Amino acid sequence: MRRTSMSLVTALFLGILVCPAFAQDPGGETGKQPRTFDAEISPEGPRAGYGEVVVLGPGARLRFAVQGESKGVGFVPTLDGERVSFEAWSSGWEPGAHRISGNVLTTEGEEIPVTPVEIVFDPTAPRIDRQVGGMELLERYGLDQGVEPETPKRGERHRGVDVYWSADGRRWLPLLPPDREKFDWVVAGDEPQVFLWIAEHRALRLEDGTPIAKGRVIRLWASDELSAVRTLLLSATPERLELQARDLVGNTTRTTWNLPR
Repeated sequence: MRRTSMSLVTALFLGILVCPAFAQDPGGETGKQPRTFDAEISPEGPRAGYGEVVVLGPGARLRFAVQGESKGVGFVPTLDGERVSFEAWSSGWEPGAHRISGNVLTTEGEEIPVTPVEIVFDPTAPRIDRQVGGMELLERYGLDQGVEPETPKRGERHRGVDVYWSADGRRWLPLLPPDREKFDWVVAGDEPQVFLWIAEHRALRLEDGTPIAKGRVIRLWASDELSAVRTLLLSATPERLELQARDLVGNTTRTTWNLPR
């Protein structure tokens, strides 16, 4: 399996998010020292870090625990600034961004706010889009300014190879190497894209059966509405090309194109 890096995905799988909870007397009138507790908001299940936001996938849950002298006290959860049940706080959120917080409830009846955590709940699969055209697609979306696009020269082509692919239009590789019955190409990036060049007439048919003419270029790209794409997989056999896009938390979409012999 070959991997081609398109851009760096800011993705780090997270274990525990440790969020300090603070209590301070209003206006400092009582002269007491601020009380501090260590509160742990721990995500479980599909999760990833994207910038400063925690992305959670289907099946993910949040757990809450407090340490030290606060051990054994209560917790009043809040979601987007509203008090909710613990079940509504811990899972089953609406898709999109949320602000997770709450108050530690002490034995003295004080409510001590927990530092909020920003999450994005992403239960949806990425999109795979396509655009069929000519060399202008490479000029507009692939190559650096001033670089002339080129298709594989005849001397660089492989016998029996009807479809080539490239990350940017400068280097073209056989979609399925001549000596292989199956080959996977993996492109990594937030919004990965690739280009296919059709070397022979009707060498590829889209999922709806539409044939693509010789010499045409297909631009493929994957995007995710709520987080980011992790990988775009091109899996080729002599009969078909399967496209698979996977996002940061494992949501996956697939489509299959026929490669007539």
